[in-house]
Amino acid sequence: MLSTPEHTRQFALNDSATTGCAPSRFRISAPAARILLDLGEFIAIVLLGLASGVAYSTFVLGSAPEFDEIAGISVCAAILYALTRGLRRVQRPSGPASLSHELMAMLGSWVLALVTMSMIAFVMKSGADYSRGFVLVFATVVPAALAVLRWTFRRLSRPRGGTRLIGRGVVVLADPEELADRNLKERLDARAIDVVSSFALLAASPGRCGLGEVDRRTLDHLIETCRWNGADEILLVLPWQDQQRIHAVLDELTRVPLPVRLLADRSLEGIMARSAGWNALTTIEVQRAPLGLGERLQKRTFDILAAAALLLLLMPLLLGVAALIKLDSPGPVLFRQRRNGFNGRVFRIWKFRSMTTAEDGATIRQAVRDDARVTRLGRWLRRTSIDELPQLWNVLAGDMSIVGPRPHAVAHNNDYTRRIANYALRHHMKPGLTGWAQVNGYRGETPHLSLMERRVEHDLWYINNWSIWLDIRILATTTRVLLKPCAY
Repeated sequence: MLSTPEHTRQFALNDSATTGCAPSRFRISAPAARILLDLGEFIAIVLLGLASGVAYSTFVLGSAPEFDEIAGISVCAAILYALTRGLRRVQRPSGPASLSHELMAMLGSWVLALVTMSMIAFVMKSGADYSRGFVLVFATVVPAALAVLRWTFRRLSRPRGGTRLIGRGVVVLADPEELADRNLKERLDARAIDVVSSFALLAASPGRCGLGEVDRRTLDHLIETCRWNGADEILLVLPWQDQQRIHAVLDELTRVPLPVRLLADRSLEGIMARSAGWNALTTIEVQRAPLGLGERLQKRTFDILAAAALLLLLMPLLLGVAALIKLDSPGPVLFRQRRNGFNGRVFRIWKFRSMTTAEDGATIRQAVRDDARVTRLGRWLRRTSIDELPQLWNVLAGDMSIVGPRPHAVAHNNDYTRRIANYALRHHMKPGLTGWAQVNGYRGETPHLSLMERRVEHDLWYINNWSIWLDIRILATTTRVLLKPCAY
């Protein structure tokens, strides 16, 4: 019965009336929350240092505060605290450590930072330049403030009214009996892990790749959930001896750019108790996200700065092209079409209109050399790729990146997904204005499937080898490549 997945996925893991919580649309992921806590502690130490110095100088010494010296001590203390805390690896706000243990570790890092700063002052013979009273006040108020900050952070990690502001959202895929296990639910909830949704796989059944029709529909539903419901990771709770089914599931899950973790089998959990755990749960990462949080921040910052600069620089050209299109042929200046972007999500791409038609249906005919649909001005726009420049707005909106796999029309995307292995892996990164395939000559028409396969190979190489310097290199190379007549 094909409706089975809908009925089998409402198990204890989704029962927010018991010990868990419903997923929050405003949830901050655990990695992002840790960065915010780091930044908050750094800012708090600097501000408390400035406030302590100004207050002590004004109300105790009765003199004007030395802002340069106070700011220097405050920033130095904040940097040393951040370094010592990182070295001690005590930053685990959503893990199983108790608040008292976390506060003691924080206090130890602060004391170590003060001792290090005192040693630096001794070596530089500058200790006499600073007021001992100010240093004492500063050393006292900082741990008290950081304790309040960490207490608040942990409170936000607890479910309140069915929601949690800070945590990790996971989609669970498991056998029905595992989903019904209250112990698993409690372990996830205790570590600030929200179950966005849970899905049950039926017993292994004959069929393609070891999955039956019902299980494949379940996985399709799971993937759609991951795309639209704010999941951070996928957690598999399946018997390890069922290797064929696990591999079949992993093949399907390559369609989503999310980490996939396999929970330790019940028979091995005790043996692996000392293995490196994920929030103290023993798991194996069987699929890694293409970019970490820091790498995503780098790429997004580069995209915003580059797109904004290019829009300002090219605005006269954009306005001139818009006027020429209006004069050249009847119809709108801009053309919008549905494309598949990051994680397979559909968005509407912007282009200067270069054809007399605006196709966006189930069947789209690819442009070919001497295509009668291309306007006179459109031939020049397509040859120079100026028709793609409005996509800078897509970059600013977050649908695209400056560099990445080029997005294809939905109709073409669906066709190539069926015909080319690993084609869906292109969606593990945002589509780009230009890409590694394009600067290596794979742009324009693809009359043979082998050309698209080569393009996909280059796209996957880019995803697996991404760096900010590679993006800069590709962008710098794009201008030279555009002079080659490969598009029409």
